[in-house]
Amino acid sequence: MVEIDARGLACPQPVLMTKKAIEDGADAVKVTVDNEPASGNVSRFLASKGFSAAVTPDGANFIVSGAKSGAAAPCACEPAAPAAAVKKAVFISHATIGGNDAELGEVLMKAFLGTLTQYDDSERPEVIALMNEGVKLAVKGTSSAETLADFAAKGGKVLVCGTCLKHFGLMDSLGAGVVPNMFEIASALLAHQTLTL
Repeated sequence: MVEIDARGLACPQPVLMTKKAIEDGADAVKVTVDNEPASGNVSRFLASKGFSAAVTPDGANFIVSGAKSGAAAPCACEPAAPAAAVKKAVFISHATIGGNDAELGEVLMKAFLGTLTQYDDSERPEVIALMNEGVKLAVKGTSSAETLADFAAKGGKVLVCGTCLKHFGLMDSLGAGVVPNMFEIASALLAHQTLTL
């Protein structure tokens, strides 16, 4: 059994640590977190990966125990054709996520971008397109630009709107990605299943 101490870690770190343990071959995990939402997140993640999961309160903490469920019975039928991989993109037009709390919105955006880089090649989006205020995420010297550069280093494309950079006076401040034309951005988004933020 792999034991994971995820107390004090912000979302989505407890889930990402659990994901890594499973990818490394763990068939049983015990994850300690310090809040109920994290216990629910880890529990749901384990269930999505075919693990049974139980949450046990432990003082101020929660222990999520998960064990791999039995494998499905072999099928004598024809093997199913592998599903075609869905090509994914993310379109971001804001520097923050959500409503009126800019500080929270910035934290959420950084966590979201950081989470995208943690997915493996088959799950990670191929493209992140930044327009309007979203281009501010690619500004040199910001932690979000470092995360976007990491995404690009793992094979992703970061497309940054040049018109938007020019509008905000940021043409010389690009820290991650490339500046394509609008046709390239539109073509990339239309060729992928796109999540819009």
